[in-house]
Amino acid sequence: MIIVREKRYGQRSCFIFKCKMCNVREMDADRGAVCGTTSTGGGRAQLEEMTSAMNIPTTSAKTFRRYHDDVCDGWEATALNEMKLAAEEEEEARLDVAAGDVDVNGVPVTTVIADVHTGPT
Repeated sequence: MIIVREKRYGQRSCFIFKCKMCNVREMDADRGAVCGTTSTGGGRAQLEEMTSAMNIPTTSAKTFRRYHDDVCDGWEATALNEMKLAAEEEEEARLDVAAGDVDVNGVPVTTVIADVHTGPT
C-alpha cells in the first residue's frame, strides 16, 4: 500500500491508499482490516479476535464478506494480468530460441534498440 493523499472530515482523517496488488485506491478501515487479515491467511474469526483484543468493534459477517469478495476480485484480476504478461514474455523467449538468439548458456536473448537522448539538441 502506498499513501496517495489524505481527506479531512472535521477532526477525522481518511488516508487514501493505492494497493500495489489490487489497485484499490480508497481503503477505509474495514476494507483495510479485511485486506490485511486475508493477506496474512486469516479470516473473519481472526479479525474479530484481534479487534476484540484491542477493544475495537469489528465488521459484521455481511460486511466482511462484501469486502473480502471485492479484495479477492482485485487480487484475481491482478494475478490474471501478471500471468498474461508472463505468457507474453514466454512467447517472446520462445521466438528468440527459434531464431537462435541465445547466449552461451542457452538463455534467450531479446535484442532491444533504444535511442538515448542525453542533452539538448
